[in-house]
Amino acid sequence: MNKFLFVPFVLFFLVSSLNGQIISDRPGISESSYTLEKSHFQLQSGLFSSYLKNNQSNTITNRLRFGLGKGFDLIADFNYGFNRVENKVNNDFDPLAIGFRKSLFTSSNGNQMAVQFTTGIPLSKTVNLVKRNPYASRFGFFLDQSINKINLAFNTGFEGTYTKDTYLLNSFYTVSFSTGKTLSPFIEIFGATPSFDNFSLSELTVNLDAGAAYVLSDVLLIDISAGITNLDKTHQGWILDFGFTWKVNTKKD
Repeated sequence: MNKFLFVPFVLFFLVSSLNGQIISDRPGISESSYTLEKSHFQLQSGLFSSYLKNNQSNTITNRLRFGLGKGFDLIADFNYGFNRVENKVNNDFDPLAIGFRKSLFTSSNGNQMAVQFTTGIPLSKTVNLVKRNPYASRFGFFLDQSINKINLAFNTGFEGTYTKDTYLLNSFYTVSFSTGKTLSPFIEIFGATPSFDNFSLSELTVNLDAGAAYVLSDVLLIDISAGITNLDKTHQGWILDFGFTWKVNTKKD
């Protein structure tokens, strides 16, 4: 693991100042529709591993969020992958993804909807990076709804990828159920459709994962999850993810 990417913020956890509950996009694939308070900064970091047949991938994931107020967040994702494909090793940065999240509405009972857009910027000039991580733009709608102490999170949207001279457009979906505040177990189904230029329901992917998040303090959340990919296919894979979320108010009182 690259120690310069998995930033050691532990020394700052004890001196951070927060206003409001810490809510993360971690764990799992589903993303929250909630936005940060104005001047608040949040780091979401972890190690995501996946395995399918002879292909193995380990990625250090990092998401930075900053609240501008009025339900508007700036977002930056920067990841570093360690990949083995048929005994060939390829380690490199993913494209930097930058974008925003905008809250559309929040109801009195906590239900919320937001939209999010991110687009990729290459961090490396290597050919392998383009082959493994195409330039991608992603637009999604996120909904959180509370029903009898169960939180339902639903994500859907479109992702466009560009590799060499090929542009592909597909859609994605996630449905997640979670409960609890300090300890929050969850289970979710997620996947994607094939490219619309060669659309077939038989190529729809279905994946399942489950895990839990634990709030250690007002400034720190830890999580772990594991799952199975390609449930509807002949060959299944597995995923494992663990990490933390840290939040701080950057505005001095």
